[in-house]
Amino acid sequence: MKFGFYDSGIGGLMVLREIVERIGCVDVLYLADTANFPYGDKGKDELLRIGKRNVRFLFESGVDAVVVACNTLSVTVGESLRREFEKPVILITDFLENFQLPENSILIGTKGTVESGFYQRRLGVKALATPKLAQFVELGVWEGREVESYLGETLPDDFDSIILACTHYTALRGTIKKLKPNVKIFDVSELFAEYFALKFANMKLGGEIRIFLTGSGDKYPEIVSALKFPCPVKFL
Repeated sequence: MKFGFYDSGIGGLMVLREIVERIGCVDVLYLADTANFPYGDKGKDELLRIGKRNVRFLFESGVDAVVVACNTLSVTVGESLRREFEKPVILITDFLENFQLPENSILIGTKGTVESGFYQRRLGVKALATPKLAQFVELGVWEGREVESYLGETLPDDFDSIILACTHYTALRGTIKKLKPNVKIFDVSELFAEYFALKFANMKLGGEIRIFLTGSGDKYPEIVSALKFPCPVKFL
């Protein structure tokens, strides 16, 4: 089975790495929409137009199903994208089917994800927009004073667990743990990977990861190397 994975940038690669870690190599065409990054500050109509174009591209390239590995896109226009195509469109939020968040939790995500209210309605959680984090990650800045300072200014003190509702934020788990060592971290990339592994437990594995960028991406070879995929990876 061939999958298309789609994100505004490198966040979906974090998801894919979590999946490969659990089940092995998967045949994937990965689309990073770097020409339109970031998605968090875009309106619903623009996101739907962009989303339709990119999902259509993946299906026309021969994939059997598309994973929308972007929280902003999934919570704002995900259901519209499902209705648009006959083949399966899987949303990063589908893991919520069997997920419960502990009390005294907070959520961080893009401006678009937080303003949608999606997670607040589903999980009854307080949500904070952290728009700079995805941009840090996209630039390869995953640790250091600048990231720590921004998180220190943004995160409150009185919470026991946090859900990272942007797949880019997977790269920041170590920094968040350093700043909040006693806080339980729920990472959407991990949660979705577990859901995906169960859903496709009997799938024939193998294949390569092909990466297509809609715009520039000078950091991508370095980032992919750092992720250490145990599968063949090539840029188109």
